[in-house]
Amino acid sequence: MTEAVLHALLFGLGLTYTLPASRETGLPFAVAAAYPVGLLLWVVAMLASLVAPVSLFPAALTVGLALLAGVGLARTLSTLRQTRGGALGRLAAGCAGFLLAAILFSELNLAVLTVDSFTYIGAGRSLATFADPSALAGVLTNVGVFQVLVQSASIPIGVPYLHAASPLLAVSGIACFVVLGRRGRLALGDAPDPGRGPWRETAIVVLAAVAMASPYFMVAQALYVHTNYAAAIYLLLACATFWLAEVEDRDAWLPFAFAFLVAFSLQRLELPVYGALFAAIACAETSRQSRWLRWGPWLFALVIVPWYAYLSTLSSEETRLLAWDRALFVMTGVAALPVVAHLVRSGVARHLRPWLAPCAVGLPLAAVVASVAFVPERMEKTFSGLVSHFIHPAWGVTWLAILLLGIATLRARPIPLGRLFSHGGAASLCLIALTGAARAGGYHGGLTDSGNRMLTHLVPVAFFFFAVSLGRARAGHEPSSR
Repeated sequence: MTEAVLHALLFGLGLTYTLPASRETGLPFAVAAAYPVGLLLWVVAMLASLVAPVSLFPAALTVGLALLAGVGLARTLSTLRQTRGGALGRLAAGCAGFLLAAILFSELNLAVLTVDSFTYIGAGRSLATFADPSALAGVLTNVGVFQVLVQSASIPIGVPYLHAASPLLAVSGIACFVVLGRRGRLALGDAPDPGRGPWRETAIVVLAAVAMASPYFMVAQALYVHTNYAAAIYLLLACATFWLAEVEDRDAWLPFAFAFLVAFSLQRLELPVYGALFAAIACAETSRQSRWLRWGPWLFALVIVPWYAYLSTLSSEETRLLAWDRALFVMTGVAALPVVAHLVRSGVARHLRPWLAPCAVGLPLAAVVASVAFVPERMEKTFSGLVSHFIHPAWGVTWLAILLLGIATLRARPIPLGRLFSHGGAASLCLIALTGAARAGGYHGGLTDSGNRMLTHLVPVAFFFFAVSLGRARAGHEPSSR
């Protein structure tokens, strides 16, 4: 029950930031996204507090959380005073539903644990106790920091580890999939006759959500104390909110999009490069003019670059993944994002905007071809491992379905910002291959191999793209080519 209280508090913290935006983003999104936002706020508070002297860490964390909660609560109270009774009832029902889920998953420990899981748990507990990242150089330069900081919350509440965080994030992500997908289909103008209700659009999105969440490997990872399912959920939320900002012509989605992109990028060491590519495509492809598209890339870089600059100082003989040169590569790629976004959105290089998405795929693809030439043994192992992942029984027919549905989208009407999904996904596949090439042994082809787990990132995004692209009415809103 103690863990359930913690998750309820994180949900409440997130709700203080999602609810004030609900006039534009809707109450269902405010409830569904509250827990992912609350987790991110905890991680941000922990990360900021770690820069304080060790003796001041508890006070810094307390003050940081109090400020976050105070700012959010002040805005939330103003929103609640203007909320009607019916909406308050729906809000209460949503909160009660999450609380029941928190109690259920806290009482039923369904966690899947491996050696990697204990690394995250142990490092998180150590950070919460000693507040000394330098003592964990061998861990922090080999794994992403997000799940480490999530598990650090086990110390304040006196439990061995948080076993309910992963399934609660999974449930929240599936709820967001349905809420955002349904809203997006209706915004495209493909709703049936108003007298019949939007049941068809809801059914299509729910079917896609079931197809996304039901493969054995997705279910297992939803319970797994690790990074990849969380990365998949946050990438889905980032892409979906970027897309809805375009479809609905609403700036209110964009702060969430960049925040979710930060959460995605902190899951694994290589993911800031992926995140920067998705953000660059979104900024280049959108037709919107918004201050968030100007400042969002800078805020993204402001979080990622200083953290990786610090990690580069921790490089040592224990470092297997993030040596200083790789940290420099990540920082350079992320720092280039706001510059590139500004150039392609200003008059300086606006004529290059249609080419940015193809370049986002072409450059990683060229690097893959070069890797085949220069490190053929590694690439042979990498490709062999990836092929075995695609056909692994734990995925069922997931990848065959994605292939067939992807072909079907070629004949469907294009959706606004569609390249964010298609080109972003293709670029990610190339980067996954390059990540394998960067490892001495490539991918080994096992069920829990890193390459197999990283493919998880693309599954929710792919099925969301299919959900909003396929089965649309022929009449109605005709989106722009972007």
